[in-house]
Amino acid sequence: MDLAAVSVIAAALIAGLLGSRFLRARYASDQDAGPGTSEVIGQALTLTVLFLAFVLVESSGSYGRARAAVSSEAETLDNMSETAGYAPEPRRREMLATTACYARAVVSHEWPAMANGHRSPIADVWTERLLVPFEQLYDADELVLFERLVVADGERSVARDRRLAEAVPTTPLVVYWLVVLTLAISLAGFAFSLPRRRNTAHVAMLLVVAVLLLVTVVLIRDLDLPFSGFARLTPAAMTEARDDLTAGFQIAYPGQPLPCDDTGRPTR
Repeated sequence: MDLAAVSVIAAALIAGLLGSRFLRARYASDQDAGPGTSEVIGQALTLTVLFLAFVLVESSGSYGRARAAVSSEAETLDNMSETAGYAPEPRRREMLATTACYARAVVSHEWPAMANGHRSPIADVWTERLLVPFEQLYDADELVLFERLVVADGERSVARDRRLAEAVPTTPLVVYWLVVLTLAISLAGFAFSLPRRRNTAHVAMLLVVAVLLLVTVVLIRDLDLPFSGFARLTPAAMTEARDDLTAGFQIAYPGQPLPCDDTGRPTR
């Protein structure tokens, strides 16, 4: 949760309510009805809500694209492993081991790194190691298998690039804070324009609206950072792929260790 944004909006709302209670007497003779500026502030708040809705749609799209990329990458990795099973030895063993270690590295290293918008160099190691058996297949005239694996690896690479791209907020920070400050000023002005007496219903309604808008602001930031926050995406699909690939290698080559530890860090 973005505590800074919550604090700014809450402070503005409290300031507006206190201003309505203690300062309005200096400027308004009618203590039971809001001043004429309330209509203007209401329109400004309406425009702010529309702006919020637009940014929320954009953030939801980013979250959806990240989720699709995560699923696509895990499925493509499984397909690559199945296709690699038709390769001659020792390239078959190398590709099965490399895909398993890549999945381990993504789950253990790249996923935590994406919370800060970064990638993992350990996962990069395994993508580079895949090129070696690919080149050997090409040199051995296994062109059909080579083409299938290259296409599959290209799809995996595209899915990974999309996943990494969505780890960075799509809504610029200046736009996000513009929304927060506009909302804070609008709520403060609306609170200031409330009647000073017999205003219980007004204050209650304002608080309900403020809470809803505050939740929307927090949700926007949460969806725009799909790998951190309350609604963050988990590596469930890649974890399942990791377990399947590891089990497949152990069945095919019993007693032979993978060239990486449990987290995907290379051991040789």
